[in-house]
Amino acid sequence: HLQVRHVLADPRQGVWAATAGGGLVHLDGGATRIYTRADGLPTDHLTTLAFDAQGSLWIGSWGEGVVRFSEGRFSTLGAAGGLAGNQIWSLATDREGSVWVGTWVGGLNRLRNRAYVVFGVPEGLSHDNVRAVLHGRTGVHWVATAGGGLNRIEGGRIRVIGRAQGLPTEEISALHEDTDGSLWVGTYTAGVVHLTDQGPRIYGPEQGLPGVEVRAILRDRQGRLWVGTRAGLARLDGPGFVPVLDPGLPREGVVAMLEARDGTLWFGTAGQRLASLREGRFRTLTKADGLVSNWILSLYEDGAGSLWIGSNGEGLNRLRQGRLTGIRPADGLWDGLAQTILEDSQGQLWMSCNRGFYRVARADLDAFAEGRLRRVASVGFGPGDALRGT
Repeated sequence: HLQVRHVLADPRQGVWAATAGGGLVHLDGGATRIYTRADGLPTDHLTTLAFDAQGSLWIGSWGEGVVRFSEGRFSTLGAAGGLAGNQIWSLATDREGSVWVGTWVGGLNRLRNRAYVVFGVPEGLSHDNVRAVLHGRTGVHWVATAGGGLNRIEGGRIRVIGRAQGLPTEEISALHEDTDGSLWVGTYTAGVVHLTDQGPRIYGPEQGLPGVEVRAILRDRQGRLWVGTRAGLARLDGPGFVPVLDPGLPREGVVAMLEARDGTLWFGTAGQRLASLREGRFRTLTKADGLVSNWILSLYEDGAGSLWIGSNGEGLNRLRQGRLTGIRPADGLWDGLAQTILEDSQGQLWMSCNRGFYRVARADLDAFAEGRLRRVASVGFGPGDALRGT
């Protein structure tokens, strides 16, 4: 007999039951489905249930924190991810979309549910330290990990590519899909690997790379392949690479690259400056020109032609029509670090950082840069927002 702790009607169809030792039970007419640890639950000892406004089922457990069930997947948040305790007594949701979690001795927690689906080792990834993600043109997702090699996700299935499949290391740092659909894989310790149907081809110092730690890869519209390493910039020339040693280009590591719509190539460096290449001439910008930091981690060009520049902790810059404007945490940013910058269909810029990630409306950033707004509104997301880690 199952010892039932909580019964909850599904707003769509059926009834759910949390049991003490028997997992999660779904009753729908005459059909019964039981979910256990074999299906992704962290434990079969469950205590309470609640639905949020998005239709996700939240499950309290005794000893493993709170679990969310969404689109057929379980994701878990426990004390290691910021929850005040792993023994859950009660759950409730509110009209703002928050999930309230009552623990045995850790007090009350509020989670702001953002409908995230977590992919990590419990879901089949080879490693939880994810360094780069690439969405390929055929719909394949590539995930680079620092320690677990490369993961290929297609149709819900994950295939791992590591040393056994010909990679020289499983410390992966950067990804780039070439025009022919092949994949360039940057590594932390063994240069760059070109993955084709014929297998992997490895390029290191013997093939002209200035260093083995690769941080960025870019094929420009002229067909030139650029690789940024912590020891400098290189360009593919025939069977190997040649270091780019122009006097206008800094010799330090290149960690971010972007080709703008006007053909300008931008290179973010590890601590010295932002460099650009246009019509064969290199130019540089530094803090003396208005950069918030000389350590550039990310670059993004928006639809209006503005270049957004992410730094290693000091905030963002907007470069428009030759004018640099800085936006810092003191101006409303949730964090000063911007390891990546993306824009969604709603005009929100999303930045990742060591605390999680955060978003800001591009319209607000533009208004601040143009003096029409004194402070931007930024929303951050960390372990308290159903993230497993930062």
